Amino acid sequence: MIRRLLLGSVVIGALASGASAADLPVGPGGPYAVTPVPYYDWTGIYFGGNFGGAWASQSGATETDAVSGATFSPNSISSSGIAGGAQVGVNWFFSPSVVLGLEGDFDALSSNNSVISPDASAIYDDKQKFLSTLRGRFGLTADRFMWYFTGGFAWGQEQVTRTEISGTVNNASPGTVETTTNNRLGWTAGTGVEFAFAPNWTAKLEYLYVHLDGASYTFPLAERTIAAPFDGISLVRAGVSYKFGWGAPILARD
Repeated sequence: MIRRLLLGSVVIGALASGASAADLPVGPGGPYAVTPVPYYDWTGIYFGGNFGGAWASQSGATETDAVSGATFSPNSISSSGIAGGAQVGVNWFFSPSVVLGLEGDFDALSSNNSVISPDASAIYDDKQKFLSTLRGRFGLTADRFMWYFTGGFAWGQEQVTRTEISGTVNNASPGTVETTTNNRLGWTAGTGVEFAFAPNWTAKLEYLYVHLDGASYTFPLAERTIAAPFDGISLVRAGVSYKFGWGAPILARD
């Protein structure tokens, strides 16, 4: 009886082992286990720096003399310069390949240009001082690579300096310098690519178009006012960020 029980146990064990092996994929050398495919988890809070270039353009402005009521149309202004600053944001990774995020940044700008007034009485020097944005991000990922679209709110500061160079305009004699500064609101949209080159480090390259709403610049001594309809600014910049993930930087996908 004991010999029959032992023989039955051996047979059952052999059948169970064969069934388990049959469930595994078969390769050239026989059955093998499925290895999970690793992929990068973009979830986390991050901060970093960026550096690039800025190109600004302004057209359609009008210059008005408060005393005579005369209106002039200044030449269009285009400027370019360096942009550099910092960004902070947060990402939420939704498997298998979608990232939603929110990012804010602040960049100092060096773009400036000068133009002579239509009546040749003064030089206007236009400077873009800084630019800040608060944007949502929607990304599509392939492991450590992400292509994203972004858009949201923008805030910038522009400074205009008027220098009297010819004759006297109202109370502005030759050599009179007046400066006025305005903060301007607007919107921004763009796209970019980002790559996670280490578990907690990413690098990106992005383009943003920024539209700042119109503003007026008044010069009390000359009693002249410039009304600018809007500014269009293009930003191309590269950035590096450090990510604080609240999960493992590398996950496993079946």
